[in-house]
Amino acid sequence: MVHLIKLPFVIDPTYLPDIPDPIPVSIEEVDSLKETIVRLEKDKESLEHSLYDTTYKNNQVSYDLEQRDKQLLENREELQAERSKRQKTLGGLFSTEVEFKNINKKLKETQAKGQRWKRSWDLDVWEQQERTEAWRIEHSNMADFANNLVRDVPRMYKRVDSVANFRNTPQEVFEFIRLCDV
Repeated sequence: MVHLIKLPFVIDPTYLPDIPDPIPVSIEEVDSLKETIVRLEKDKESLEHSLYDTTYKNNQVSYDLEQRDKQLLENREELQAERSKRQKTLGGLFSTEVEFKNINKKLKETQAKGQRWKRSWDLDVWEQQERTEAWRIEHSNMADFANNLVRDVPRMYKRVDSVANFRNTPQEVFEFIRLCDV
């Protein structure tokens, strides 16, 4: 939508600005000025090109500095992390050393206890061998006694057989007599 805006001043179309009178200049001066203009335009282009190159180099240097700053920051963080790891490792090594000392102490105690157990074992083995020998002797004596009894069983059988009452005797006794029948 278009609105009419009323201006607070009057426009006079008859007004013409003052145009300065031309200054007479010679052709040599014009040529000289044209050459100067061409030379200045070339200088301007050269300076603009130089400005662009310098600006590019400046931006490149700024970018490189930013990248180096980032890399430096990353390197510092890595260094801090490595230092932290080293401190943890040293702490771990120290605690490991303490643990090894404790384990060595327990190992020595266990070895001493093992020696005591071995001596006790050896003593128990010796006692068991003594008991075994005594048992063997006792068993041998009992075997001799049993063999002597067995030798006497047929004679006893004959005596029992002659006195046994077959009406009142339990069946187990008869079974025993039958098994002892030599």
